[in-house]
Amino acid sequence: MNLAKNPDFEIELCISKKRGLYSVNCFECTEDHGKNTVVIESSSLRIMLDHGMIKLIYRPKNFFIVDKWKDGKNVFEHQFSSAPYYIYAQPYWIEDLAEKVNTPVHPVKLSQFPLALRNRIPRVPLKFSECQKFQIAEWHPCRFSGGVRETYINGFEYQPIVLTNGTKAFVYTSLGGIDFFDYCSEKYEYKCEACSTSCCTVHGNEYSDKPTVMFVFHPFSNYDYEMCIKSDVIIRRSIRIPFLHKIPYKNRKDSYMIVDDAKKHVTEDMLTDFFLKNHQHFADTVLRFNPQVIILEENTKDILSQKYPIDKRHITIKGNVFPYYMEDEMEEYRDEITKLAFLPYRGIEMPYLISMEEMEEYKKNASD
Repeated sequence: MNLAKNPDFEIELCISKKRGLYSVNCFECTEDHGKNTVVIESSSLRIMLDHGMIKLIYRPKNFFIVDKWKDGKNVFEHQFSSAPYYIYAQPYWIEDLAEKVNTPVHPVKLSQFPLALRNRIPRVPLKFSECQKFQIAEWHPCRFSGGVRETYINGFEYQPIVLTNGTKAFVYTSLGGIDFFDYCSEKYEYKCEACSTSCCTVHGNEYSDKPTVMFVFHPFSNYDYEMCIKSDVIIRRSIRIPFLHKIPYKNRKDSYMIVDDAKKHVTEDMLTDFFLKNHQHFADTVLRFNPQVIILEENTKDILSQKYPIDKRHITIKGNVFPYYMEDEMEEYRDEITKLAFLPYRGIEMPYLISMEEMEEYKKNASD
């Protein structure tokens, strides 16, 4: 166990302390010699092997699936021979349906999962034992992009997909957002005809298609991956937006600007000035979703307060009053925030699925 503490050896999981079974990563103890991998003589693994500390090594197969195009069709390859789940693999092209690649001999039942996990598992109106292919996006929001240009209706992004029965329809793929160009205070100076990619775009995250919780973050905040994957009832009912979606500043090369690049050129005072000039976009975005509660990142409050009245527990935006909490207060006020999160969604709604014929009507009405 002392050797296992060395930098070149990592115990990832103790499978059974009684039996001495461990999942380990000893990649740093090896090096490639052509087609062969050898153990480095001075490594922790070599010492363990030489002293008989390791009796047996088993290299687990990766749970991995890849699709390849062979003889005019998708062929799936995987290393595992069986698993206790029905497993479907999505081909690279979204025009193709997810296809079953594993049929379990003894399928895991929903009742075998812990209740907290069971409540998170999506349901589809299918019997996997009878279904070879299906379209998950037909019933549950999915983010994807394909060869067909997306269509925006009221700021909602739709893309055409093939449904389980083989027909086509438009499905909601993103809450999208209100076009910043109509609000931009700098577009006349730059003679823009549309939002330029050389201006920094700050992307948010959607965890629900009907969010009741809105996180507001600083455009230069680091991407919070842990929040993205966190299993939390508040997160799963939320949307995360920056208070400034576009930073209307073009760099000299007029090329795509990422957030890290923008940080070098845009000071905090400049960012505040941009916000004050373009705050209407933020206000309209908030009112579009009309959240039950707003969570503010610590470094957003001072900037927002320059345009919107903020007291100890409420922020007023265009005459609408919203309860708010600071992000670092979430655990302290978790029960209160959770109750608000479970209230009904009250923002703009659009159909999840729109037939090809209905979409033509939507487009026609939009152009009229």
